[in-house]
Amino acid sequence: MEKERLKWLKHVEDWLLTEEAECGQDAVVERERLIVALKTLNYEWDYLLDAYGSASEVPVVLLKLTSDNPEVRERAILTLYTTVFHQGMRTLSAVYVVSFLFHLLLSEKVHSKEEIIDYLVHLAIGYPEESLPEGVEPAAMRQAADDAEQGMTREQRGAYLYEYYSLRVEVLCYQEVFRQLDILMPLTHDSDPKIRKSAIFALAWFPEQAEQSLIHILDQLESETEDAAVANAILAAGLLIYQAGLSPELLKLEKYRGEAFGPLVRMAVAIVHGRFSLNRESIDLLLASLCEADQLNQFHREDIQFYDGWFVSYVIEILTCGSVESQKEVVLSLCNRIGTYQKIESSSVRYAILDLLNQVQDDVYSENINLLVACGFPEQKADLFKLN
Repeated sequence: MEKERLKWLKHVEDWLLTEEAECGQDAVVERERLIVALKTLNYEWDYLLDAYGSASEVPVVLLKLTSDNPEVRERAILTLYTTVFHQGMRTLSAVYVVSFLFHLLLSEKVHSKEEIIDYLVHLAIGYPEESLPEGVEPAAMRQAADDAEQGMTREQRGAYLYEYYSLRVEVLCYQEVFRQLDILMPLTHDSDPKIRKSAIFALAWFPEQAEQSLIHILDQLESETEDAAVANAILAAGLLIYQAGLSPELLKLEKYRGEAFGPLVRMAVAIVHGRFSLNRESIDLLLASLCEADQLNQFHREDIQFYDGWFVSYVIEILTCGSVESQKEVVLSLCNRIGTYQKIESSSVRYAILDLLNQVQDDVYSENINLLVACGFPEQKADLFKLN
C-alpha cells in the first residue's frame, strides 16, 4: 500500500510540474495549494478510521481522483462512498477528505468535478433526499452534537470523535464544507453544465450563506435555457430561500409558468410554490404537474439533482407534509381529477397517487377516498389499498 501511495504522490507531483510549465506564473498559486493538500495526505491516517477500520488506504484513493483515466476516477469515488461515507455515516477521516477535495476543485486539470461536488454534499449532510422537503437546520445539528456530548469529560469527547457514528463529526464535515463555499460559488457559472448543476445543488444546503449563494444561483438561472438546468436552479433557490426564511418573491416564479418552459420546469415551480404554502392553488399546481409526469421520460435522471431525478416522489412528499386541512384539500382535488388520472400511462405515477392516498387516509378518512380508488384504479384497489 505504501508503494502505491508513493506512486500516486509522484503522479501528482509530475502533474503539478507540468501544470506550472504550461501555465507559467498563474500556476504557482495552484501548485502551492496542492502541495498543502499533499501534506494533508501525509497525515498519520493509520490513526483515523473509515467504515472498515484504519483509514490508511484513503490517501491512495484520493490521489486517484487526479487520474486522467475515467475508470480509475470512478472506482475511486465509489470507494470513498463505501468507506469514508458509509450508509450515510461519516468517520473522522471525512473531515480531512473534505479539505483535499476542495483543493482538487481549484485545479483546472481535475476531471469530473461534478462527482467531487456531489460527494462533498453527502459528506456535509448525508443522503440529501433524507433532508427534503424541509432542508437542513445547522443550529439544530450543532445542538444535537452538544446534547450527545452532555456530561462527557474532555477525554471522552475526544474519543467520541473516533466512534463510527459521531454527531460531532457530522457537524465538523458540514462546517468544513461551509467554510469553503466561496470555492463552489464560481462553479455555478462553469462552462460545463454538469458542474454548474452540481454546484448550484450544493449551495442549496447552506442557509447561513443564503444571500450570497442566491446571487450566484439566480444570476445563472437567468442564463440557463435547458429545462433540466432551469428546474434544478429553481428547486435549489426555492429550498435555500425557504430554509433561510427569506421571501419567495425573490425567485419570481410567475415567469416560469408559461408555455416557454416544459413540464419539468412547471413541476419544479409547483414544488417550490407548495413548499411555501400548501393551499388550494399550490395543491392544484402540484396535482396538475403529476398529470404531465408521463412527459418527463425524455429526461435522464442524472440531469436532475433533487431526489435523484424522481420528481414525482418530491411532489408526493410536498403534498403529504401539510396539515390535516390541507390534506383534505388534496383528497378533494384528486377526486376532481379522477378522469385525468385514469388516462395516465405511467405506472410509477399511478402507484404514487395510490401511495399519496394511503398516507392521507390515516388522518383524513373520507368516503371520497374509497370512491376515488374504486373508480380510478379498480385493478390496483384490492392489492394496494386497504379500504375502511
